[in-house]
Amino acid sequence: MNRNEFFTALSKALSVLPPAEVDKAVNYYNEIFDDHLEEGMSEEAVVASLEPVDTIAQRIIDETPIQTLIKHKARSMHIGGKVMNIVLLILGFPLWFPILMSLLAILFSIYVVIWSLVIAVYSIVLALGIAALVGVFGSIVGFINHPVIGILMIGGGLACAGLAILSFYPAWWISKGLIHLTVLLARKVRSLFLRKEVA
Repeated sequence: MNRNEFFTALSKALSVLPPAEVDKAVNYYNEIFDDHLEEGMSEEAVVASLEPVDTIAQRIIDETPIQTLIKHKARSMHIGGKVMNIVLLILGFPLWFPILMSLLAILFSIYVVIWSLVIAVYSIVLALGIAALVGVFGSIVGFINHPVIGILMIGGGLACAGLAILSFYPAWWISKGLIHLTVLLARKVRSLFLRKEVA
């Protein structure tokens, strides 16, 4: 792939964004090309040194603020004249506004539940770790007052320490999966504003 093919593919992949954002990305990668070409690299070598176009485009789209996408989507809509759009928005307000608020409340609730689960999972691991410390250090006092209580406390502390260590990795994987789920949800919401217009 040469320079022209790279920029054609990048512009096409970014066509869902406002033209200003596409120009910003193209200018950035133009500078990268110029720098590498001055160092003596060929166009093909420069393209090979970069990430695939789809990966670059997806990262740029993910980093674009949602407000920019909404403004661009609103400007690109072609549903009659401006006056007709305003009239339809006003007349449809009692219908679309509660639906929009309900959808936003549902999305917010899903995020709260997901992050609550992440906090709960790590709270369990933390509680086991604290119980282990209390058991081990409390066994010193237990040995002084009553040796059997000291033995029970150190046994309980070591058991909690083992459970904390064993539960850390599952907790890490669960939280990683939940965070990945929030990213997927954010991408789905974002994709509502990125659909290409059918020609």
